[in-house]
Amino acid sequence: MAHWFTDYMLPGLVVGAVAGEFGYLICARVLYEYAERHYPDLVLMREAGEERDLTGFIRMQRHWRRSRAYRRIEARWWQWLFQSNFWLGWFAVCCMVLLLLAFALGDRWLP
Repeated sequence: MAHWFTDYMLPGLVVGAVAGEFGYLICARVLYEYAERHYPDLVLMREAGEERDLTGFIRMQRHWRRSRAYRRIEARWWQWLFQSNFWLGWFAVCCMVLLLLAFALGDRWLP
């Protein structure tokens, strides 16, 4: 069992976590730019003098998800992309948590 975990599961978790996070960030940025261009009222206004935050698009994703504002987007493809991005983010987080648990419980899994 331990060799199966270290040979297959551990590399899969690393790839899933890294690829999932990069995919999430790229998709979140694309969704933010689409909403900024076509639905400017969805984007929270910044106060005067406030710098453009590099991770503001991630906060906007969370805000749109909680307020269900993404449902105002008319194109089904963009709504699907938003939902997929949400689940991709959760997939990446689960891979990271399982990876951390594997190292925390390393005595039981690692040879």
